[in-house]
Amino acid sequence: PFPKGAFDTVLLINVVRSLHLLGIKDIIGGAADLLDTEGRLVVLDNVRPEHPDYVEEGWLVEFLREHGLSLELRRAIRASRWPLIYAIRYGLVPRILLPWLIRWELHRMSKAGRPRFGYHNVVFVFRRS
Repeated sequence: PFPKGAFDTVLLINVVRSLHLLGIKDIIGGAADLLDTEGRLVVLDNVRPEHPDYVEEGWLVEFLREHGLSLELRRAIRASRWPLIYAIRYGLVPRILLPWLIRWELHRMSKAGRPRFGYHNVVFVFRRS
């Protein structure tokens, strides 16, 4: 219901994989149409290479490039199956340790590259080119 170029930022949070599983992932191209001339599309989703239940990063980047967007930033922000997440969720880790755990996880993610067995939550920022 929005006109083309109506927004300077559009967020797709955990949408692309769901659309992929429904077989309609191509409709995210409509998000690019909503951006103004300097607009950004922010995509936060799960990435797992070479797994049919996840959208391949290469497809996402190329598909959005065909819709006039270029990748400005890619940042992994959390790995899956992290055992401590459950301990944190259920209050078994003292709150005083949380800042240290955050720094440790971000450092680990910066060295890990792309996941092999689990998935990463990844933030992509695309910009109108």
